[in-house]
Amino acid sequence: MNLTYRIAIKLFKMFYGIGSKPQIIGTRKLPKDQSFIVVSNHISNYDPPFLTTLLNRKINFMAKDNLFKNKFGSFILKKLGAFPIKRGCFDRGAIKYALELLKNNQILGIFPEGTRSTDGQLQEPQLGATLLALKSKSPIIPIGIKGTNSPFKENIIANIGEMFTLDEFYDKKLSKEEMKEAGSLIMTKIKELL
Repeated sequence: MNLTYRIAIKLFKMFYGIGSKPQIIGTRKLPKDQSFIVVSNHISNYDPPFLTTLLNRKINFMAKDNLFKNKFGSFILKKLGAFPIKRGCFDRGAIKYALELLKNNQILGIFPEGTRSTDGQLQEPQLGATLLALKSKSPIIPIGIKGTNSPFKENIIANIGEMFTLDEFYDKKLSKEEMKEAGSLIMTKIKELL
């Protein structure tokens, strides 16, 4: 973790502690030298910084590319481990970068829904998280979060689930329906934690 990231984590923890102490369920000893993918529901712009406070390792988040248009903002986001992905198309560069992170024992953070849910209900998953989990054969840690959309009005809760894999889908040429089935499994794991 670089100095910017460590300082940011401390500031994020202070910020989320202003309204109330976040409730973290399922805290466990996570692998120190293993790559994995963190997947979560997405209800607020506060979600990524909150999730970074839960782990003792750096999470590298995929983030929509328009967040990187400002040079200063882009510099800070990159220092915090975020990297851009073009929405609405297959971004080979972002996929390749994400796979390299996982290959190098890093943690990748993805919101499978692809965008925030306006009503808090889980949306249909995009294929990004599924594709990366299958190509990298990385384990997945699901997290269900509540309260980040109004952190000063309600308690924030994070429920960390058990690590799992999509091994039943490995090394197969999957149809669209099978890819959707794998994606639905990811969302089911998140839903169980909400």
